[in-house]
This record gives sequence, structure tokens and C-alpha cells, in this order.
Amino acid sequence: MFTWSESPSKDMWEHLKFLGNKNNCINLLNGSIKSERTIIYNETNEFMEKKADQIAMCINQAFEYFEAADKVSIRTSPVLLFYGMLSLAKAVIVANEKTIFVEDINYHGLHTRPRNQSLQQYKNDRNSWEIEKEFSVTDKGVFKYLTNIFDSFMFPDGSFIFLKDMLSVCPEVHNIYEKYYGEPARILALYSLEESNDPNYKMKISSYSNDAFIRFPEMTEHFDLEADLLHGVGYVFSSKSTVQTRPDYLGVYEPYVGGRYVVGGLKFYNEVGFDTKYLSPVTIDYLAMHTLSIVARYKQDFWGSIISGHDTGSISLISLYLSVVKRRFPNAILEKMFGEEFGYGIVSRWL
Repeated sequence: MFTWSESPSKDMWEHLKFLGNKNNCINLLNGSIKSERTIIYNETNEFMEKKADQIAMCINQAFEYFEAADKVSIRTSPVLLFYGMLSLAKAVIVANEKTIFVEDINYHGLHTRPRNQSLQQYKNDRNSWEIEKEFSVTDKGVFKYLTNIFDSFMFPDGSFIFLKDMLSVCPEVHNIYEKYYGEPARILALYSLEESNDPNYKMKISSYSNDAFIRFPEMTEHFDLEADLLHGVGYVFSSKSTVQTRPDYLGVYEPYVGGRYVVGGLKFYNEVGFDTKYLSPVTIDYLAMHTLSIVARYKQDFWGSIISGHDTGSISLISLYLSVVKRRFPNAILEKMFGEEFGYGIVSRWL
């Protein structure tokens, strides 16, 4: 569904708050309201009312958290945004997991308890703290269900992910990421993309840039760089004959504001090393906002030093990222509730 709008964010929330009404929730879940949902309920009135009550309350709470976040500075906004995202996550889980209610997912599903000696040393040594090295550890709860709904994937319990790796896979901020850190993000702007299964799988990634193997080192095992340019401008990376399907460390993402990108897998660590997996922006935004909210809540002096910019300019990148999350996360939840895309465009007019 596409809506012309003079205030896209406001209208997006109005569409979400449509489900802040209990009756609308019931009618969406039972199919009376037309949508592209694949999960339709045919349960007792008591069951449906309980589902709808919880979904509506979560959405209305989320709106107030996001609204409150807009009224405070970045000193506090990550905490409010995360609680708003947690409420939205609960709403979409209750709507899309037939046997799950809010009381089954009280825990947000992440923590920051060190998983190894290196993380413990980092935690204990105040002088070693850097915002990029802050991390979240996966556990049972909301996050596990959220990742399953959006990515059909579950992290092994105890996996840990660093904030810098989360920021490296956000297309909307990748240019500033690269300027600030002086290194490539795990993002490649597309010139074209071809995928075919006729008769065997083939993937061709074309970009104005020839550094895909630097951005995604995993590709060297599965892709070759063709000698000829596409249309004289595009470097072409073709999958090898041994590749039978799209590698799970690559995904294609089109931001709401425009553009089309190949996005690399998020790097996550465990006891034996690390792996990479392409994940939806929703999953990564939830991870990142949990990480930032923990810093804002429990490392206030450290967070204050980041904001002041005495030793680092990373707060400017984080601020850009927060503006993306505030728009992107609720929109993705709205789309998952209805099972269809919701787009918004600003009308151009002569003044």
C-alpha cells in the first residue's frame, strides 16, 4: 500500500495505531480486514479478545515511548526507543505466533554478561571502553521470536555481537560509516542484480565499485570477478558453478528512502569463533538499540563522554543511525502485521 503524505512518519504511526484499536486487531487476525497475512485465526472469542487486547496495548505503549523519545535528547532517547521497539516486537510476536501471549515473553531476550575472559576484561577495565566494542549477548525471549519471524533464524544462545558490526550493515548510514572509520562497510550499492535457476542457479552482482571481495571476504570462495564490464560501467561478480543458492551471508535491501544494496551478513561470535548471516534490519535495529540503551542506563558517565565528543566523534554516526531506526523499525512491524508493504511518498509541488 502506498500513501502520498506530507508527513510520512506521522502517517505511518496513524496506520500502526489503527491496530491500537482492539476491534481492528480482531478483524485483522480473523481475516475480516483484508490483508496479505498468511496467519489467520479461527479461535474462540475469549482467545481473540486476549490476543487483540495485548497487541493493541503494546502498539499504543510503543507510540508513547517513541513520542517521548522525540521530546528528550540523545542522553535518554536510546532507552525510550528500545522500550518502544520492545513493545512493537511483542505486538508482532503475539500477532504471528499462535500460541504465544505477552506473559510468555516477559524477557527481552538479550543481555550483556561477558561470555569469555576477553569480554570480562573489557567490562572490568574502564579505560578500554569504546562505544564500538559494546555488545549484546543473545538469550531466550522476545529477541529469539523476533528473529525467527523476520529471518527464520535463531542465534545459538550466548552468541555476542559488537555495536560496530551492527552499524557496518546499515545502508542508510554506510557512507558516513566509511568516512568516519576509514574502512568499507559491509554494503555494496547495486548497478544490477540477476538471479536465475535455469537450469542451474546463477547469481550476478553488478556494481560501480570493484571492491566487493574487500567488503565481503566470504565471496572469494563463491564468486569470480568477470573480465568485462556490464554496459561499460558495472563490475560483475558471478557465482561459481558450485553455488546452488544465494549464500546466507548476502542479502538485498531497498531502503524506504531509495537505493538498492547488497548487504553482508552480520558478524556474530560464539565460543569457537565467529560466523556471518544476513539478517533483516529489524533484527539488527533491535540488537543495536538494546546495546545503546544499556550504555545509556548503566554506563552514564561513559555515555556522557561519548555525547560530549571529547575523545570520539562516534555520537554523530549514532545520531544518524537513530534517525533511521525511528522510521524503519515501526514501518517494518506495520508491514509484518499486514503481510504487505507500506510505503509513503512526499508530494512534490511548486511553491
